[in-house]
Amino acid sequence: MMIDDRSSHEAWVHAALREDRKLMHRQINLACNENVLSLAGEAALSSDYYSRYFLGTCEGRGYETTTVLNGLVLGNLPGLNRIEERAHAAACTLFGSSHVETRFLSGLHCAATAILGLTNPGDTIWSLDPQMSAGHFATRGIAQCSGRRHDYLPWNVDSHDFDASEISRRAKQHAPKLIFLDCGAPLFPLQLTSLRDIVGDQTLIVYDASHSLGLIAGGRFQAPLRDGADLLQGNTHKSFPGPPKAIALCNDASISAVVAETLSCATVSSQETAATAALHVTMLELLEHAADYAEALTDNAQIFGRELAAHGLSLFKVGAEFTESHILLVTFDSDDKTSKVARRLIEAGLLCNARRIYGKPTLRIGMQEITRRGIEYFDLKELARIFAAIVKDEATSGDFDGISEMSRRLSGREYGWGAATESVMSRDIEVSRSVDQTL
Repeated sequence: MMIDDRSSHEAWVHAALREDRKLMHRQINLACNENVLSLAGEAALSSDYYSRYFLGTCEGRGYETTTVLNGLVLGNLPGLNRIEERAHAAACTLFGSSHVETRFLSGLHCAATAILGLTNPGDTIWSLDPQMSAGHFATRGIAQCSGRRHDYLPWNVDSHDFDASEISRRAKQHAPKLIFLDCGAPLFPLQLTSLRDIVGDQTLIVYDASHSLGLIAGGRFQAPLRDGADLLQGNTHKSFPGPPKAIALCNDASISAVVAETLSCATVSSQETAATAALHVTMLELLEHAADYAEALTDNAQIFGRELAAHGLSLFKVGAEFTESHILLVTFDSDDKTSKVARRLIEAGLLCNARRIYGKPTLRIGMQEITRRGIEYFDLKELARIFAAIVKDEATSGDFDGISEMSRRLSGREYGWGAATESVMSRDIEVSRSVDQTL
């Protein structure tokens, strides 16, 4: 497309931005792949850090105003370096690790770095099947494009866990170099201890906790590094309420060194400094709030699941349980019906997403953003009623108005630092600009 008129497009851009902002303010986000930052995290993300590089690691940068990286002399950010040092210590405390890496740009970037660093061309990697066991669509592509062999981990749909006997049989024939557990709808903890016993120590296990990271930080769901995983990784903007970045943690110095070296030499230069600052703020917030946040996430999922079932919706279950996480799966008898229902919900202002998961057409919903925004019991019950009415195509105009009204009420940012911290950061920025203007 060509633009003939090269005059200012400023007004048009501002109008388009306002359009989306108004739309988002009328919506309630139940999509399990998004969350909101605290006010302090937002202040860090929108600070002057956005236009600055932050290269290397906190151990190598030091605390002077200049630093040297591979012979390159450049400016340093000693304050952010001190924050990173403390945030890394917080992450190790939250996740039971001795090593942490946060220079990743996204969860997929983290996954690619781990696969490139911990395996060699020709090695075999197992991951989860996207349709049958909710794996990530890109893991297979990363493996194959980098010359690795790939297969899907045997999965038992009935028990919602690994197929232990089939894994044992295949591992005896040809053990994989790495098992990548990339579950996109973790409802129940995986039996990591059993998996480790089956494959032994010669196979690396990487646990991608992109969806469950916030729960794990709060001591819920499971403790992957304790239960047998060699590397715990995941993006940081789903149940973990940070910016779009990623984190990797482990207790093995050699694994940590390989991941760091792969990053430094091959997969990262600038790590998006403002997002890094926002991530570090979130880590330190969760050191105070993770336990309460994780408890609220799981409690809200139980309440919402029971209410949806009471209104006649079909939920994925193992035995009598819907979930032990913050995610719920509403199931249907056809992909076409699931797609139509998802569109109806989104158009009404209830965000979710639809895909085939565990072999079934499914609506995937998560409690993380509404929990972060401070939803309470009676609003949760009313939201479930409206959700079910829309699914059954029985919603009234009052229901649609109720979504907008509830969205306006859910304006809080719980389990993080609030306006006081944000105003201090913003005031510092404004003071620095005022000083600049007088010079």
